[in-house]
Amino acid sequence: MREQDLSKERDLTEERIDCRQEEILATEILNSEDDEEGGSTESASGAESSEEEEQSVAGTPTAALCEQVVPLLRYLDRKVEKYADPRQPGSYVELVKRRTRTKVHTSKLLARVDRELKDVREKYDCLWGHLNLTKKVYKALDKTKDEKLGEFAKAKAKLAEELDSEQAQNRILSEELVRQTRLLEQCQLARQADEELIRRLQSECGELRAQRAEAELQLVVVEDDRRREADRTKEELARRVNHCLRGYAHWEVAAQEKLTLRELELRAAGLLSGDSRSRRRVAKKLDSFLSKSRDTMATLETEVSAVLRRLGLRSRAEDWQGRELVRGSPSRRRRSTGSAECRRSWICFC
Repeated sequence: MREQDLSKERDLTEERIDCRQEEILATEILNSEDDEEGGSTESASGAESSEEEEQSVAGTPTAALCEQVVPLLRYLDRKVEKYADPRQPGSYVELVKRRTRTKVHTSKLLARVDRELKDVREKYDCLWGHLNLTKKVYKALDKTKDEKLGEFAKAKAKLAEELDSEQAQNRILSEELVRQTRLLEQCQLARQADEELIRRLQSECGELRAQRAEAELQLVVVEDDRRREADRTKEELARRVNHCLRGYAHWEVAAQEKLTLRELELRAAGLLSGDSRSRRRVAKKLDSFLSKSRDTMATLETEVSAVLRRLGLRSRAEDWQGRELVRGSPSRRRRSTGSAECRRSWICFC
């Protein structure tokens, strides 16, 4: 609105200035026409008489007056010829008076108009400068407004993007909340099922513990029965082994004693009947027979100990080894001269 008011004032001021300039131009044209008409008639009519008049008044006081009056009279004559009406004498005088009054009035009016025009020009210049300044201010304001609008558009776009991102995040969070709610419901259902299963398992565990206690009691009873049966089996086995070993030992001792006595008798008879060479030969054979008998007894003892260990009678085997060590003294070894084949057959029989 302010720009429109300024443009209207500017247009009115320019129209006034144009009117004043047209009036001034009209006045100048009238003055120039008078000067041109006076100059043209003067050049036409005064060409012939100028020389005669100059010659007649030259050097007189009238010449100085003529220099001032004659041009005026010539001007008036030209005006009378141009504007005067021959039917109305004195019309030219009235015309001159009117034009003189008009010029006087017009000169005052023009002076006032010039002053007003000067004031108007000053106001116009001031307003024009103010207008230019206002334009610059408005341009700066428009530029600032455009910048602010651009910044506002950027901020609006940024806020729109942030709002969109927040809405997207809210949607994602809402979906996540729904999913977590469903998971929570499922977890609660699963927890209830687990609690029910735990209660059922606890009841089953109680039953199984009771069954386990009963089974442990039964196992203890069975273990006791098995242990007693194993003890009875071991005792019976030990008794039988002892019986077999005792019988074997008695048989072995008796057989060895018989064989030894028989051999000794035969050898003694041979020694008594033979010479010293044959006696030495018999002594060597007797020594070799005794060494073989000792080896056979050691092998037999080892086999008996291994049998006792396989049967789980380690203590019995140790006792048997102790007895055999006592039995295997030199005095008894001389009497133990049985064969290995007899001992193996006796072990198989037992």
